[in-house]
Amino acid sequence: DAYCSKSGTSMSAPVVTGTVALMIQHYRQRYGVTAAPSADIMKALLANTAVDLGRPGPDYQFGFGRLDALTAAQTIDSGPVRILTDAVDNGETDEYLLAVPAGTPQLRVTLNWIDPPGVASTADDDSQSDLINNLDLVLVAPDNSLRYPFTGPGRGNETSNATATGPNNVDTVEQAVVANPQAGFWKVRVQGASVPEGPQNYALVSNVSFSLPGQPEIEVNAPLAFNQLCVGQKEDRTVSIFNTGGGVLQVSSIVLAGSPAFSILSGAAAPLLIQPGAHVELTIRFAPHQQAQTYNGTLTILSNDADEASIVIPITGSTGAPHIDTLIASNGNFGNVCRESFKDLMLTINNSGSCSLSVSNITSNSSDFTVATTVTYPVLVGPGDSLQVAIRYQSSNLGADAATITVSSNA
Repeated sequence: DAYCSKSGTSMSAPVVTGTVALMIQHYRQRYGVTAAPSADIMKALLANTAVDLGRPGPDYQFGFGRLDALTAAQTIDSGPVRILTDAVDNGETDEYLLAVPAGTPQLRVTLNWIDPPGVASTADDDSQSDLINNLDLVLVAPDNSLRYPFTGPGRGNETSNATATGPNNVDTVEQAVVANPQAGFWKVRVQGASVPEGPQNYALVSNVSFSLPGQPEIEVNAPLAFNQLCVGQKEDRTVSIFNTGGGVLQVSSIVLAGSPAFSILSGAAAPLLIQPGAHVELTIRFAPHQQAQTYNGTLTILSNDADEASIVIPITGSTGAPHIDTLIASNGNFGNVCRESFKDLMLTINNSGSCSLSVSNITSNSSDFTVATTVTYPVLVGPGDSLQVAIRYQSSNLGADAATITVSSNA
């Protein structure tokens, strides 16, 4: 047996992965939960506790620095809260206090959020922001001066230092560092600078404890206005229950009422405890079974929050439907057709609805008029699409003939 030394991403990746797994286990034990902490917590935690290397602040060689598992674990263990989670909507500002003792060598605060998926850029050199939701971190000193997070120098300036002179409008990890901060109460502001898809969950991690109210404080991010669906489709939404207070939040009941199209799919189940600064999540599913309907429900959360012991959240959803329009060429008049000959006219079936049209059969009440196109049923016609089939008239009789063509569908 022997030992050797190796470096590179192939070595660092498993070390960081293993460390994150241990941090997740430690967080579960510390906060008494079975679910893993959200990704924004872990990323903010590791970035805030990393040992800065190279140029001051994050850089393109060392990122936020060297992983420091011990400090990360101690941050989780910290009695006074150093990890906070909450949500902010467009134009809103959340504000927290930090009590910075005299002689503190450095104040470091990191904000992270999991941005909704965007559209990938195809440019070879794209320096433009690809953020969907843009949050801003600002620290306000006791003398009301402002401190901003680092912003990278950008492509083409890889050897330059990061700056901290204004809002960061590019990254989802924002870190503000203040050397030898003034003693006293600092304000930490999280601003929803541009949140078109909100409210946006976020995590804050500080190396100095947050000053929270003594009582539990419940906050709920519940975007439960579901999109319009079609029968057979389903949509899941995440409900986040935050405790932004300093006491343990006791959630005694979570009740879903109203339409059976709504259900609690997975996640936290009451009764449960939410530690200060932490949050839990549950998933609500909307799976409608009838067309052209409006669905309503409520989610009621009971807790020991003195101001909001009962929170009732409305749930809404609706279903669309297909709409069939038919058109046959020449208004269905085949004109004169010789015996033993035939003529085809095109029947067009349009779907002007918002859901797929399922055509299960096309029939005629006369053997002189038949469907000439080979069709395998059912045929799906998407919203805004059409289906064309040939209707054939062929008769061995003299005189006029007539028939009715029936299109069977889910419309």
